[in-house]
Amino acid sequence: MINRIRTFIRKRIEKRKQRSRLHRFANRLVMILGGCYLLLAFFPHPVFAYSTEVGPFQIHSDRPIPREIEDVLALTRERVENSPLFEAGDRFPIFLAADPWRRRLLNPRASRAFGAAFVMTGNTVLNRTDIPANTCFNDRKRYNQRLLHEVIAHECTHHLLARRLGLLRYLRLPHWKNEGYCEYVAGGSTFSEAKGLELLKAGRADDAPAFRYLTYRLATTHHLEHLGKEPQEFLETKLDLDASLNAFVATRSRSQ
Repeated sequence: MINRIRTFIRKRIEKRKQRSRLHRFANRLVMILGGCYLLLAFFPHPVFAYSTEVGPFQIHSDRPIPREIEDVLALTRERVENSPLFEAGDRFPIFLAADPWRRRLLNPRASRAFGAAFVMTGNTVLNRTDIPANTCFNDRKRYNQRLLHEVIAHECTHHLLARRLGLLRYLRLPHWKNEGYCEYVAGGSTFSEAKGLELLKAGRADDAPAFRYLTYRLATTHHLEHLGKEPQEFLETKLDLDASLNAFVATRSRSQ
Protein backbone atom coordinates (compact mmCIF):
# COMPACT_ATOMS: atom_id res chain seq x y z
CA MET A 1 0.00 0.00 0.00
CA ILE A 2 2.78 2.41 0.94
CA ASN A 3 4.60 1.60 -2.32
CA ARG A 4 1.48 2.36 -4.31
CA ILE A 5 1.14 5.71 -2.62
CA ARG A 6 4.81 6.52 -3.27
CA THR A 7 4.42 5.53 -6.94
CA PHE A 8 1.29 7.66 -7.26
CA ILE A 9 3.05 10.68 -5.71
CA ARG A 10 6.10 10.27 -7.99
CA LYS A 11 3.88 10.13 -11.07
CA ARG A 12 2.01 13.25 -10.00
CA ILE A 13 5.29 15.10 -9.43
CA GLU A 14 6.58 14.02 -12.86
CA LYS A 15 3.39 15.21 -14.58
CA ARG A 16 3.65 18.58 -12.84
CA LYS A 17 7.25 18.92 -13.95
CA GLN A 18 6.29 18.11 -17.53
CA ARG A 19 3.44 20.64 -17.45
CA SER A 20 5.79 23.21 -15.97
CA ARG A 21 8.34 22.63 -18.74
CA LEU A 22 5.64 22.92 -21.41
CA HIS A 23 4.34 26.07 -19.77
CA ARG A 24 7.79 27.67 -19.77
CA PHE A 25 8.35 26.61 -23.39
CA ALA A 26 4.99 28.09 -24.44
CA ASN A 27 5.75 31.37 -22.64
CA ARG A 28 9.15 31.62 -24.30
CA LEU A 29 7.66 30.87 -27.70
CA VAL A 30 4.99 33.56 -27.27
CA MET A 31 7.64 36.07 -26.20
CA ILE A 32 9.84 35.22 -29.19
CA LEU A 33 6.95 35.46 -31.65
CA GLY A 34 5.74 38.69 -30.05
CA GLY A 35 9.23 40.16 -30.27
CA CYS A 36 9.51 39.16 -33.95
CA TYR A 37 6.13 40.74 -34.71
CA LEU A 38 7.07 43.93 -32.89
CA LEU A 39 10.34 44.08 -34.81
CA LEU A 40 8.44 43.58 -38.08
CA ALA A 41 5.98 46.35 -37.14
CA PHE A 42 8.86 48.82 -36.82
CA PHE A 43 10.90 47.44 -39.72
CA PRO A 44 8.62 45.81 -42.35
CA HIS A 45 11.23 46.28 -45.08
CA PRO A 46 12.18 42.56 -45.43
CA VAL A 47 8.70 41.64 -46.75
CA PHE A 48 8.78 44.34 -49.47
CA ALA A 49 11.04 43.59 -52.42
CA TYR A 50 11.04 47.01 -54.11
CA SER A 51 11.90 50.47 -52.84
CA THR A 52 12.65 53.99 -53.98
CA GLU A 53 13.08 57.40 -52.37
CA VAL A 54 11.55 60.62 -53.66
CA GLY A 55 12.11 63.72 -51.55
CA PRO A 56 10.86 63.05 -48.00
CA PHE A 57 9.03 59.87 -49.07
CA GLN A 58 10.58 56.42 -48.78
CA ILE A 59 8.41 54.06 -50.83
CA HIS A 60 8.51 50.29 -50.29
CA SER A 61 6.33 47.95 -52.33
CA ASP A 62 5.59 44.28 -52.92
CA ARG A 63 5.26 45.10 -56.64
CA PRO A 64 7.63 46.88 -59.04
CA ILE A 65 7.27 50.66 -58.62
CA PRO A 66 6.38 52.51 -61.88
CA ARG A 67 8.20 55.75 -62.68
CA GLU A 68 4.88 57.63 -62.38
CA ILE A 69 5.35 57.47 -58.61
CA GLU A 70 7.40 60.67 -58.94
CA ASP A 71 4.38 62.52 -60.38
CA VAL A 72 2.12 61.18 -57.63
CA LEU A 73 4.57 62.19 -54.90
CA ALA A 74 5.06 65.65 -56.41
CA LEU A 75 1.34 66.27 -55.83
CA THR A 76 1.58 64.75 -52.36
CA ARG A 77 4.58 66.89 -51.46
CA GLU A 78 2.79 70.05 -52.57
CA ARG A 79 0.01 69.36 -50.07
CA VAL A 80 2.07 68.07 -47.17
CA GLU A 81 4.69 70.82 -47.31
CA ASN A 82 1.88 73.39 -47.49
CA SER A 83 0.94 72.53 -43.92
CA PRO A 84 2.55 74.74 -41.25
CA LEU A 85 3.18 71.53 -39.30
CA PHE A 86 5.70 70.28 -41.88
CA GLU A 87 9.40 70.65 -41.09
CA ALA A 88 12.35 70.18 -43.43
CA GLY A 89 13.63 67.07 -41.65
CA ASP A 90 10.37 65.12 -41.82
CA ARG A 91 10.58 61.70 -43.49
CA PHE A 92 7.73 59.33 -44.37
CA PRO A 93 8.29 55.57 -44.86
CA ILE A 94 5.35 54.27 -46.92
CA PHE A 95 4.61 50.60 -47.59
CA LEU A 96 2.40 49.69 -50.56
CA ALA A 97 0.83 46.32 -49.75
CA ALA A 98 -0.98 44.85 -52.75
CA ASP A 99 -1.09 41.38 -51.20
CA PRO A 100 -3.89 40.99 -48.60
CA TRP A 101 -1.71 38.92 -46.26
CA ARG A 102 0.78 41.76 -45.93
CA ARG A 103 -1.99 44.20 -45.06
CA ARG A 104 -3.47 41.82 -42.49
CA LEU A 105 -0.04 41.22 -41.02
CA LEU A 106 0.99 44.87 -40.76
CA ASN A 107 -2.42 46.53 -40.45
CA PRO A 108 -4.72 43.95 -38.79
CA ARG A 109 -7.24 46.50 -37.47
CA ALA A 110 -7.86 48.33 -40.75
CA SER A 111 -6.63 46.06 -43.55
CA ARG A 112 -9.69 46.92 -45.70
CA ALA A 113 -9.15 50.70 -45.53
CA PHE A 114 -7.20 52.86 -47.98
CA GLY A 115 -4.34 52.89 -45.51
CA ALA A 116 -3.22 53.53 -41.97
CA ALA A 117 -0.56 55.68 -40.31
CA PHE A 118 1.21 54.08 -37.36
CA VAL A 119 2.51 57.03 -35.41
CA MET A 120 4.38 54.85 -32.92
CA THR A 121 6.57 53.38 -35.68
CA GLY A 122 6.48 56.28 -38.14
CA ASN A 123 5.30 53.93 -40.89
CA THR A 124 2.32 54.09 -43.24
CA VAL A 125 0.76 50.98 -44.82
CA LEU A 126 -1.45 51.42 -47.89
CA ASN A 127 -3.92 49.16 -49.67
CA ARG A 128 -3.78 48.27 -53.38
CA THR A 129 -2.67 51.06 -55.72
CA ASP A 130 -2.63 51.86 -59.42
CA ILE A 131 0.28 54.29 -59.52
CA PRO A 132 0.04 55.27 -63.24
CA ALA A 133 -3.65 56.11 -62.68
CA ASN A 134 -2.87 57.87 -59.35
CA THR A 135 -5.48 55.69 -57.63
CA CYS A 136 -5.70 53.91 -54.29
CA PHE A 137 -8.33 51.28 -53.48
CA ASN A 138 -10.00 49.96 -50.36
CA ASP A 139 -12.02 46.76 -49.91
CA ARG A 140 -15.42 48.36 -49.30
CA LYS A 141 -18.42 48.07 -51.64
CA ARG A 142 -18.92 51.83 -51.98
CA TYR A 143 -16.51 54.75 -52.22
CA ASN A 144 -13.64 52.34 -52.75
CA GLN A 145 -11.39 54.49 -54.94
CA ARG A 146 -9.51 57.67 -54.19
CA LEU A 147 -6.64 59.70 -55.64
CA LEU A 148 -3.43 58.12 -54.38
CA HIS A 149 -1.68 61.42 -53.69
CA GLU A 150 -4.58 62.44 -51.42
CA VAL A 151 -4.39 59.16 -49.48
CA ILE A 152 -0.64 59.52 -48.95
CA ALA A 153 -0.99 63.18 -47.94
CA HIS A 154 -3.73 62.25 -45.46
CA GLU A 155 -1.68 59.52 -43.78
CA CYS A 156 1.51 61.62 -43.71
CA THR A 157 -0.41 64.39 -41.96
CA HIS A 158 -1.24 62.00 -39.13
CA HIS A 159 2.51 61.67 -38.58
CA LEU A 160 2.93 65.47 -38.67
CA LEU A 161 0.24 65.87 -36.03
CA ALA A 162 1.85 63.27 -33.75
CA ARG A 163 5.32 64.79 -34.18
CA ARG A 164 4.30 68.38 -33.56
CA LEU A 165 1.77 67.77 -30.79
CA GLY A 166 3.50 64.87 -29.07
CA LEU A 167 2.04 61.40 -28.77
CA LEU A 168 -0.13 62.03 -25.71
CA ARG A 169 -1.78 65.18 -27.07
CA TYR A 170 -2.20 63.50 -30.44
CA LEU A 171 -4.02 60.54 -28.89
CA ARG A 172 -6.30 62.94 -26.99
CA LEU A 173 -7.34 64.84 -30.13
CA PRO A 174 -11.05 64.55 -30.96
CA HIS A 175 -11.43 62.10 -33.83
CA TRP A 176 -13.10 64.66 -36.09
CA LYS A 177 -10.27 67.16 -35.66
CA ASN A 178 -7.61 64.53 -36.28
CA GLU A 179 -9.20 63.16 -39.43
CA GLY A 180 -10.61 66.52 -40.50
CA TYR A 181 -7.23 68.23 -40.56
CA CYS A 182 -5.70 65.29 -42.45
CA GLU A 183 -8.50 65.52 -45.01
CA TYR A 184 -8.01 69.27 -45.23
CA VAL A 185 -4.32 68.87 -46.04
CA ALA A 186 -5.09 66.07 -48.50
CA GLY A 187 -7.35 68.52 -50.32
CA GLY A 188 -10.28 66.27 -51.05
CA SER A 189 -12.62 63.54 -49.91
CA THR A 190 -13.86 60.22 -51.23
CA PHE A 191 -17.45 61.44 -50.92
CA SER A 192 -18.56 64.12 -53.38
CA GLU A 193 -18.59 67.54 -51.70
CA ALA A 194 -21.52 68.73 -53.82
CA LYS A 195 -23.59 65.67 -52.91
CA GLY A 196 -22.57 65.99 -49.27
CA LEU A 197 -23.66 69.62 -49.11
CA GLU A 198 -27.04 68.73 -50.63
CA LEU A 199 -27.57 66.14 -47.91
CA LEU A 200 -26.47 68.50 -45.15
CA LYS A 201 -28.73 71.32 -46.34
CA ALA A 202 -31.64 68.87 -46.38
CA GLY A 203 -30.80 67.72 -42.86
CA ARG A 204 -29.91 64.24 -44.07
CA ALA A 205 -26.81 62.03 -43.91
CA ASP A 206 -25.21 59.04 -45.57
CA ASP A 207 -24.10 56.10 -43.42
CA ALA A 208 -20.84 55.65 -45.35
CA PRO A 209 -17.57 56.44 -43.50
CA ALA A 210 -16.65 58.55 -46.54
CA PHE A 211 -19.52 60.94 -45.72
CA ARG A 212 -18.38 61.32 -42.10
CA TYR A 213 -14.87 62.15 -43.25
CA LEU A 214 -16.27 64.77 -45.60
CA THR A 215 -18.11 66.41 -42.71
CA TYR A 216 -14.89 66.43 -40.68
CA ARG A 217 -13.08 68.21 -43.52
CA LEU A 218 -15.85 70.79 -44.02
CA ALA A 219 -15.98 71.58 -40.29
CA THR A 220 -12.18 71.97 -40.28
CA THR A 221 -12.33 74.18 -43.36
CA HIS A 222 -14.72 76.53 -41.56
CA HIS A 223 -12.17 77.25 -38.84
CA LEU A 224 -9.02 77.35 -41.00
CA GLU A 225 -10.42 79.30 -43.96
CA HIS A 226 -13.64 81.07 -42.98
CA LEU A 227 -12.39 82.09 -39.51
CA GLY A 228 -8.69 82.23 -40.43
CA LYS A 229 -7.40 80.16 -37.52
CA GLU A 230 -3.92 78.66 -37.55
CA PRO A 231 -3.78 74.84 -37.33
CA GLN A 232 -2.33 74.89 -33.80
CA GLU A 233 -5.13 77.17 -32.57
CA PHE A 234 -7.75 74.99 -34.25
CA LEU A 235 -6.30 71.82 -32.75
CA GLU A 236 -5.94 73.22 -29.23
CA THR A 237 -9.32 75.00 -28.94
CA LYS A 238 -12.33 73.09 -27.68
CA LEU A 239 -14.82 73.01 -30.56
CA ASP A 240 -18.08 71.29 -31.41
CA LEU A 241 -18.33 69.29 -34.63
CA ASP A 242 -22.04 69.90 -35.31
CA ALA A 243 -21.80 73.64 -34.62
CA SER A 244 -18.73 73.92 -36.85
CA LEU A 245 -20.40 71.96 -39.64
CA ASN A 246 -23.60 74.00 -39.46
CA ALA A 247 -21.56 77.20 -39.60
CA PHE A 248 -19.75 75.95 -42.71
CA VAL A 249 -23.03 75.10 -44.46
CA ALA A 250 -24.54 78.47 -43.52
CA THR A 251 -21.49 80.36 -44.80
CA ARG A 252 -21.43 78.39 -48.04
CA SER A 253 -25.17 79.00 -48.57
CA ARG A 254 -24.74 82.77 -48.14
CA SER A 255 -21.87 82.86 -50.64
CA GLN A 256 -23.83 81.09 -53.37
